[in-house]
Order: sequence, then C-alpha cells, then structure tokens
Amino acid sequence: MRMLRWMSGFTLRDGIRNEHICEKIRVAPVEDNIRESRIRWFGHIKRQPSDDPVRKVEVLDFTYVKKGRVRTKKFWLENIRNDLSLLDLNENLTFNWIVVISWIFINLILSMPFFMTI
Repeated sequence: MRMLRWMSGFTLRDGIRNEHICEKIRVAPVEDNIRESRIRWFGHIKRQPSDDPVRKVEVLDFTYVKKGRVRTKKFWLENIRNDLSLLDLNENLTFNWIVVISWIFINLILSMPFFMTI
C-alpha cells in the first residue's frame, strides 16, 4: 500500500482511506486476485487425467474423521463453488482460464464507479 500511496501522491497524514486510493489507481481488490488464482488452480486440477493423485483426492470420503466442537472449516471446493456462482461461471468454463480472467476483468471494470455513470 505504501507504493500505491507514493504513486498517487498521498501520505498517511492526508487521512485518505486505502479503498479510495485503490479506486483512483484502479488496482484490483485482493479478493479478486485470490479468487482468480483459486479458479485458475481449479481449472489446472480439472485438466489433469482422472488417475492423477490430485484427482483421486477429490473422491475421498472424510465422513469418518472426528470433528471438534468449533465451526467446521470451509473446504476448498466450497470456496470454488462460491467463486463460480459469484461470477456466473460453470465448471466447464474453468478449463479455459483466459475466459475466466476476461470474465473477472469485465466484472471488475463494470463495478468501478467511473463506468457506472456512463
């Protein structure tokens, strides 16, 4: 964030929030970058042959594992399903990561305040 502040000419003393600086410079939010890399990795795994060890882990059954009293952890596949539903994608589109990245980029551009006024 320090580099972004320096690029925009603001300091911490100016009291400008990080979100406003990111909007001004048009930097993608961290959540979008994480979502993009997660979907890209999902597509990479889906392109592997079905006898690959990574694909064999998909069908393992963990129901016998004893769970604690705390909230159950969110599984990686649940995150992927949430990401795909958020971006209106299906699993077949993840085979081509260029389509996914362009889809994310279009949604990011359309969500910026500058384009909402046009």
